[in-house]
This record gives sequence, structure tokens and C-alpha cells, in this order.
Amino acid sequence: MLNAKNQIKVMDFGLAKLKGSLKLTKSSSTVGTLAYMAPEQIHGHKADGRADIFSFGVVFFEMLTGQLPFSGDYEAALMYSVLNEEPEALQKHLPEASSELVHVINRALEKEPDERYQNIQDMLIDLRRAKKETGKVSRKSLAEMPAHKPAASSSPKMSPKFLGLAAGAIATLLLAFFFLRPGGSTKLNPDMSFRVLSTPYPEILYPSLSKDGNWVAFPSKDSDGFWGAYFMNSAGGDARRIATDPTRINRVDISPDGSQVAYTSWQRSGTPMTIFVVSSLGGEPAQLIEAGLFPGWHADGQRIGYIRYPNMNESGKTEFWTVRPNGSDSRREWLDPATNVQGGRLDWAWSPDGKSIAWLRSFAGPFVEIIIVDLESGEERQLTFDQKIIDEVTWTAQDDIIFSSTRSGNTNLWMMPVQGGEAVQITKGSGPDVGMAISSDMKKLLYLQQQNIGNVWSANSDGSNSRQLTFEDQLLEWPEISHDGTKIAYVVGDPDPSKGSATGSVYVMDRDGRNRRRLRSENGKVSSPRWSPDDKWLAYHLGSIRNTNVFVIAANASRTPPRFVTKGAFSDWIDSQTISFMNWDNRTSFRIPLQGGEPTPIYQDSTYAVPIMGADYLFFTDFNKGREGFYVISSVDVQAQNSDGARKIGELNVTSWALSPSRKLLLEYHAPGEVWKVSLPNGMRERLGGAFTNPSIEPGSISFSYDDKEAVYATKRISGKLVLIEDFIK
Repeated sequence: MLNAKNQIKVMDFGLAKLKGSLKLTKSSSTVGTLAYMAPEQIHGHKADGRADIFSFGVVFFEMLTGQLPFSGDYEAALMYSVLNEEPEALQKHLPEASSELVHVINRALEKEPDERYQNIQDMLIDLRRAKKETGKVSRKSLAEMPAHKPAASSSPKMSPKFLGLAAGAIATLLLAFFFLRPGGSTKLNPDMSFRVLSTPYPEILYPSLSKDGNWVAFPSKDSDGFWGAYFMNSAGGDARRIATDPTRINRVDISPDGSQVAYTSWQRSGTPMTIFVVSSLGGEPAQLIEAGLFPGWHADGQRIGYIRYPNMNESGKTEFWTVRPNGSDSRREWLDPATNVQGGRLDWAWSPDGKSIAWLRSFAGPFVEIIIVDLESGEERQLTFDQKIIDEVTWTAQDDIIFSSTRSGNTNLWMMPVQGGEAVQITKGSGPDVGMAISSDMKKLLYLQQQNIGNVWSANSDGSNSRQLTFEDQLLEWPEISHDGTKIAYVVGDPDPSKGSATGSVYVMDRDGRNRRRLRSENGKVSSPRWSPDDKWLAYHLGSIRNTNVFVIAANASRTPPRFVTKGAFSDWIDSQTISFMNWDNRTSFRIPLQGGEPTPIYQDSTYAVPIMGADYLFFTDFNKGREGFYVISSVDVQAQNSDGARKIGELNVTSWALSPSRKLLLEYHAPGEVWKVSLPNGMRERLGGAFTNPSIEPGSISFSYDDKEAVYATKRISGKLVLIEDFIK
């Protein structure tokens, strides 16, 4: 449309009716604008985005010439022309049109959809090429073209001024078409139904739905603490365990033909994040990749994509790889050039044609955005700009992106066109809603409602006499006994796993779990509270592992603001006025006065060191290549700089570790339910039994009392349920 200011406006009136015009069909027949409808639409066949490309070709022809490419004095004649006749030659109206421009028009107006442009991006490339070769088609020559000849029905004329502006409108129309194509026209069904699937155990991680929507696979942890991959019919019935894993299965994906399931084992034989493939009928899993996570089958079933963390790659970046289902021909497809954000979210999804991926990129803040990546060219386009946490993403067959996001406050499911545009909210409950998978026909959408729950327990140091102190549906973690044994400090984190503990609070309660009070709430991840030797202060971490700040707060005054001490990790107390911490950049420990001042190194470079046994010895972890491990060295040897006096008492290949407040014990976490006690300084080892064999104990959470007779610890479980949406779209 041309307004009074000679500005071209792209508008959509729906199906407006112009009296006397043949451009609209009868209300009782196929609804549409007849002169602009693709042949398959007139036939009543199923149409897709290629029909819109035909319609765009008609509009483009009309903008350049003032004429329609197909003509007829009445409805039947116009339909016959569209279905059977070739469009009028562009050169008849535009003699100077280049062959490239003619090619664009003719290909857009092909009768058969398979012979047209298959997507608007390809047409845009050809138009850019045509633009370089049609410089001779000047604004003046366009303005001098004959105006549109009036029809007997008194159709409105196209003014020369409109034609003169046509070339400038092409880019606008292309842009509008790009964002209004069918990928953005998917309509949610207001009458969609929600059904919770019956699963044998509540601890569930990211599921998968078969392409036909009939089968569901999911990882789950049984009552004995063992993880398995399960397979069940989406209509109901019992779930079959098809694989068992001693550590954790964190994501599964069903092959396009439904015959196999790929999954990630969190750790096996000391190798983190190993990918396996198993038959959907069960059997012995086959190891596919030793270092990879988040497997996803290509639509043709010939390759499996996966992610490699920065510490798995020489590039130091997050990388996207693919491999054949038999484990051969593993190759890198793309490297994310952005700086990796430690602790950020990672996920990805194939495009329907397998030529692109949707990629989650974490930013400092923290927040996550969706990036669309062309795997062939490496070109990328940012899709979202919400600055929110996005947990997972999937790409539908109709070119919509479904993702879980905190943009509404809660973690819910959203959908938006892959070309961009307004996002539509799918779920609106408290969530968190994650782990989406959708059938090819978009009739069924599976997702996971999941939250983390943790509670505090106490037991004797030998694992006997365990008792639960808290009974919350919250995430309570990091308990620590005061030196006088009367208080327990702990952290209340965010139960939403997708937020990564975006908020946290420091609490203190009595030894029996009573009289709880909050000392401090933070906007960020809070961890590892530590009592000072005189019990007057609590030190805690705020932030992710490699971007952590150390604060201290008075243990008896909830209104006292915390004091920033330093940037670092693994902080602990040397005495009531001095804190130790580790600098992540060089992995070296320092001591710093509580009141501030310059930090000084405790021991050698690339070691984390703490004085023990009344400072008669030094305990340290050596990170130097070839010397990795736990060591004890006497203070005499430290002063004499005799590093040969250090005695190795353990290896670093453990899940987690901690020193007891007495500095007489080292606790090593090897696997769920496997915790070892190492006496200092002699290095005698003993596996903890009783309560400490519970696989739900959070690694690093066991805290002994100062006399090493009692302990507190946190158990953590996932409370989840699978929800199936049926009749998802109209």
C-alpha cells in the first residue's frame, strides 16, 4: 500500500473482499486470493512454504510490471491460466531485465512445488546476484512503464509513482515474507490435553519421543540408586529398562526408526561423559564416543551429533561433532567461537534438513540465547535476545523452535518461528518445564517437570545412627557443623535445575534442626559455608566455580551486611583472622587477612595448600602435570624447601574431596555411595559405611564435627514427572 507520504507499507488484511474483483474466490469454495494462489492450493492439495514462494513470485512480477503474470476475465479462466499456462514473459514489460532476474521470476512461478525454490533463502541469494546485473534497470525506466490496464470490473490502477518505488519495496516485501512464512504460522490448539505418564521412579532426567509419537525413552534412578535407560509406549503401560549405568544417564535420544537409543553416561571407568548406543529392545550397550555429551540423531539416522566441552578439545572451545552410529568417522562440524562461560547451559537441536543446528550460547550475567548455525558456511544468527536462562531447545518439522525459558519468571515452554518473531508461551504453570521432545506431525509434545530437593541429615562418624533433620520440599545443601557443635550452617538453593542456583541463602539452625534463621540471601549461586575457628564468622562462596567471590558474614547477626574478602575458590580458615583461597587462573593457594591486605602464597605454584596438625604439616593438592595427587609434607621440609619430603597419599581422580574441620581427615568421594576417609598425616585409608553408602549423598557435603565423632550431610534427589501434550497444534 502507498500512503499519503508516498511510503510503501506491507499490510495484511486477511481475506478482504474487493467488489467486482476476480482476485477472491467465492466464500463457499477454496478460501484464498485466487490470482496469487499456487496451483496446489487451487487443486486443494496440501500446501507448504513453497506455495508462499509462488505467491511472492506473483506479487514480485506485478510490482515490476504493473501486470499479473496470469490473466482471465472470469474465475474459471483465471484458474485455468494459473494451472496450465506459462506466465507472461517478463521482458514483454521490462525489456532490459537481466537473464538472472528472469530466472528468479520463472523459478518462483514453477507449477510443480519441487521445481520451485525450496526456501526463501535460496531466492534471496539469486536476487542479490540479479541486483548486481540489473543496474541498467533504472528508477526512471521503471517509472516510465505503462500503468496497469483497468479491467472491466474497475480494478484500481497502479500509479507510475508506485511503480517507481517498486524496486525499493522488494527488500521490504522479502523481509516481511521471511518472517511471515509458514514456520511462524503454527497455531497452538487451545483444546490440547495434558497427561502425566506413569513411570516406575520419580528421579527422571531428559527424555525423548519417537518420531511417530508412539514411544518414550527416559533416564531414571531406581530405589537402589542405580541409573537406567527406560523405554515405554506413550499410550501407557510398563516401562522396560533397556540399559543400566553405575553412575548417571543424563539424556537419551531415540533413533528416527525407533530401533536404537543413544545416551550419555556421566562417568564410566574414570572417563567423564561417555556416549553409548543400545537397542530399544535392550541388550549390551555399545560405546560410541569416550568424551561427548547430549547425543542427537540426524533425521536420516546416518549420523549422531554431540557436544564436546572445552576441556575435551585442543581449541579450548565448545565444539559440535558428529559420528556414525557404529562409532566410525567422528568429525568436528563446528566450533563455537564465543568465549566459554563456565557453568553455562549447553544444548542443541538439528534442523529438519540436518543442514543447521539451534545452539544455546551462555553469556556472562548469566543468561543464555539461541543461535542458529549454518553448518556448511559456519554463519550464525542470534534468534533470541531475552537475556534469560534457556535450558533446552528443539526444532520442529514446521520450522518452529520450542525452548524452555525463564522469560515469564518460571521455567516454562515457549515456541517461536526459526526466522524470528513473537514467542508464544506453551506452558504457564510453576514449572520448571524442561526436556522437550516432539513428534514429526507436531501432534504430541513430551516434556519433563523437574526440581531438585535436598535435606540435611546427621550421623555418627562411622555411619551409624543416621537421622533426618529437615523435611523440606526445597534444596537444602552444604551443611557445616560449628566448632562448638551447637549450630549447623547450610545453604538453601533454587530447586529449579535449569536456573543453576540463580539464587541462594545462608541459614543457621540448632544442632537438632530447630530455630532456623536466615543470615543472607544472594542473587547468585551460594556454596560452601565455613565456620571460623571461634564460630564468630561464616565464610561462603558466591558465583560459579571459576568466577567465585569469597564473603564473610557475622554468624550471630542476620542484619549485618557481608564483607567481601577476595576473588577465589576453595576458601577455608587458617585461623580466626586469616582465610586461605585458591586463584583459579594459576590454581595456587594464598592466605589473606580477614581485615584485608595483600594475599601471600602458601606453598608452590599450582598447589592448593592448608596447614594441618597445628601447622606441623602442610596438606596440599598438586596440579602439576605428572605429579597430580594429594600430598602431606612436614613444616620442617617446607622451610628447608625440600619438596622431596612430600609424601603422596591419594590421587586427584575423585568426584570431590574435603578436609574435616580438625584437619585430621581427608574425605574422598569416588562414586555415589563410595566415600573414603584418609587419616592425616599418615595416609591410612578406610571406606565409610552405614549412612555414607547412600548414593543420594551430595558429593562434598559431608561435614565432620571438630572432634570427628559426628557428621552432617545433605542428600539430594530429583522429583520429576513426564507430561505428554496431545493434539498440540490445530
